[in-house]
Amino acid sequence: MYKAIDSRCDSYFAILDYRNTPTQNTEASPAQRMFGRRTRTMLPMKASLLKPQKVDTEIAKRDKKLKNLRSSWYHDKCSKYLEPLEQGDIVRIKPFVLGKKTWDRGTVTRRVDQRSYEVNAEKGRLRRNRVHLRRTNIVDVNAAEQEPRENTILMIAEEREPRKTRNQLPAKYRDFIMTK
Repeated sequence: MYKAIDSRCDSYFAILDYRNTPTQNTEASPAQRMFGRRTRTMLPMKASLLKPQKVDTEIAKRDKKLKNLRSSWYHDKCSKYLEPLEQGDIVRIKPFVLGKKTWDRGTVTRRVDQRSYEVNAEKGRLRRNRVHLRRTNIVDVNAAEQEPRENTILMIAEEREPRKTRNQLPAKYRDFIMTK
């Protein structure tokens, strides 16, 4: 368009030329795929080319399918699977307000949709996407039937997985002798 405007040509002829030009990997132009024939331009052409012809749409469908596969591959490369939450799970809710750093605490009430959950929080009942919810290992104090605080802390500590430590030395330290 800018070239047509700069050369003081009619911009509609530029659009017409673009629509008559076959696209990459397809043997037909956008006008041929839409109308089944070429459209008349300023370039001289045979009258037989302006008559409606059957256009092979299988090539365009195949290219569209390949494009979708390629884009889904790039999407799946960075995405990660989030396990579904169950009713009664204690979660942390991502803050909705910009600049707020602390995540609020809540309990999952029910699953509303495939990725949407209803959560009871201090602010009230909220509906959030699974991306904005993180499951925690904290035991609900209200459901623990008024146990002493020390027992609750012990329960939290027992639920955490122990940290994994390396038993093997890295290759660059293999010539050193290390004692325990």
